Amino acid sequence: MDNTFLRQLLIDEEGIELAAYKDSEGIWTIGIGHNLENEQSEEELAVFGLGDDLPDDLSKISITEQQAYDLFDIDVNDAIDTMPDDFTPAFLETIGEHRRAVLVSMCFQIGSINKWKSMLNAIRESDWDRAADEMLWSNGLTKVKRSAWYRQTRQRCERAADAMRVGYFERYQEQKVEPTYRIPAATMKSTLLAECSVSELLGEIGRRLNRA
Repeated sequence: MDNTFLRQLLIDEEGIELAAYKDSEGIWTIGIGHNLENEQSEEELAVFGLGDDLPDDLSKISITEQQAYDLFDIDVNDAIDTMPDDFTPAFLETIGEHRRAVLVSMCFQIGSINKWKSMLNAIRESDWDRAADEMLWSNGLTKVKRSAWYRQTRQRCERAADAMRVGYFERYQEQKVEPTYRIPAATMKSTLLAECSVSELLGEIGRRLNRA
């Protein structure tokens, strides 16, 4: 499974650090939110290349960018393993890259998402509006109290909910359509110019000036 977009999203949200540091909760962390205080698996230790265990002084650990990416891929797989049994990698492929990124990002920030039962049921039913509402509110149907995640990091939660609702993170969408001027026909001698592109409009103005 390709984690390129997911990795960029988490770097934008959490940053990437190649030297060990303490996060906002005082936990030793490195790379893209990798927890150094958890017991490291053999696979993780192999990435560090430090032998059978990490040094006692975690502050002295540093890694390369590639090592950060390798640890991130391991953490993504671990995050998916914490999801409900039916949220398999194959199922996560079917909901789209950005919605999958929303769920993994939630796991990175708040841990297991298994308690978000209403949200998970909405995703199973492809009810994206309800899934987004459940992310924003403690009860998406009544919308009386904001969710704990929303209260913790409002903007991050809102960005994720928007992506869940529409299927993509708007800030990563490329705008390839050339802007179009919308000019009332009554103000122009020819209605053919009313909805032309910028380049077409400038070209026509140039031609008319040359004929004047």
